[in-house]
Amino acid sequence: MILEIVQILCCIALAGAAIYWRVRKHPGEGAHKFLFPVIIATGLAGCLRAFPPAIESYLSWQRASLYEVVGYRFGGPYWWVYVAAVLLPLLPVVGMLPSIGKRSVLMAVLALLAMLPATYFLVMFR
Repeated sequence: MILEIVQILCCIALAGAAIYWRVRKHPGEGAHKFLFPVIIATGLAGCLRAFPPAIESYLSWQRASLYEVVGYRFGGPYWWVYVAAVLLPLLPVVGMLPSIGKRSVLMAVLALLAMLPATYFLVMFR
């Protein structure tokens, strides 16, 4: 639960900083330098948030319970939840590339998308 809250707060901070940059500054001039510390913090929180579902799937795979991995997690009706729980928190990491990180609106959208799995798990499993 703490990881979800940290992920949500980091994503809100990144989206807020990106929107602030877009409103107050010239778009494209130094945006990557301004957003980079928040991108790093959000990326670290995303890595921490994506680690438990990824390691859970890996351990299920190593225990040779293929039904749990393939049949239930990635083949069941809620396969998108497990894929999103691993991949979406890692979206802000692509902001480390200067060509993506300097686009403040794109970074705000990526931050809000990265926040979805943490919000889902916080609301559903509270």
